[in-house]
Amino acid sequence: MRGIRPRMSRLLGPAFVAVCGLLVLFIVVDLFVPPWRSELPLAELEVPPSSRSLPAIPAEPGAAAGRSVLLVTLDTVRPDRLGYHGNSNIDTPALDRLAREGVIFSQAVATAPSTLPSHASILTGLYPQRHGARANGSSRLGDGVETLATRLSQQGYDTAAFVSAFVLDEQFGLSRGFAAYDDDVKQSGAEFGYPERRADLTADRAIRWLERSRSTPFFLWVHFFDPHALYQPPAEFARYPLAYDGELAFTDSQLARLVGAARTAAAGELLIAVTADHGEAFGDQGEQTHSILLQESTLRIAALGAGATRRIAAGFRCGYSDTPSDPLGEREWPLIPTPLGFPPSTP
Repeated sequence: MRGIRPRMSRLLGPAFVAVCGLLVLFIVVDLFVPPWRSELPLAELEVPPSSRSLPAIPAEPGAAAGRSVLLVTLDTVRPDRLGYHGNSNIDTPALDRLAREGVIFSQAVATAPSTLPSHASILTGLYPQRHGARANGSSRLGDGVETLATRLSQQGYDTAAFVSAFVLDEQFGLSRGFAAYDDDVKQSGAEFGYPERRADLTADRAIRWLERSRSTPFFLWVHFFDPHALYQPPAEFARYPLAYDGELAFTDSQLARLVGAARTAAAGELLIAVTADHGEAFGDQGEQTHSILLQESTLRIAALGAGATRRIAAGFRCGYSDTPSDPLGEREWPLIPTPLGFPPSTP
């Protein structure tokens, strides 16, 4: 019995610390995250009346080979809060325009309701148990895991990434394959556990990179973090009853700047992919924000693609699930690699 007690103490110690940590997390959320006036479950998603629906986009391998690529990831974006998905009380003209010009993925589902695991899946086409980055801040992309940037750099692309939160810092492995990886977010301070950078500051740096002279196609990944809690939109976007909507509208305004600069830099030959990493619960099933529960409000995401195929130019809605979150996978029409002519991989 004497030998058992020390062993039990060693086991109970970490368990006690973990339980205390969870209690502190819940207290912080209750104290600092604004309470919702009521539960806000995911609304029925609408699509533009002019859009035509397809079960899946027919694969056209290589239809966009050699085009420059802009990948924009929007942190914590629920599709039902966007204009093109039926929210008439918000202004998101940049996203609405991309929805008209391209393909809406109305059944897109994240691989995880947290930032690092989901982004690792977006960039690798692998599920978290395969790419290794399973939790924010405590894991990283596995050694030897290939990313979209790795493939494109091997094809001679000029590659760069600009991220807006410490959770995607270079130390967690997502810089693999990028010639430039801008994760300098320290000047904004920690708002909700992670230092972050406002969308306009991230867009400024990305646009300066786009304005450089180059003779090769580019792959640019830009991550905007603003819709993540805490919701504190700039004053000119604080007119919305839900501050979260103000953050979305502000982020959309910076997306418009970025897309305009990318189209100029690419001389019109541009493949655009815009996807969220996860959603937000807003009290659904008792969850305030995200990352705790696996539910529709935190896993359903906004996702759009434009400029990828000449056969289907614009105005389509694709109900095929998982496609935007599986860019290197073996789905019927992966959002980026199939148009560029890459062979599939196993998710």
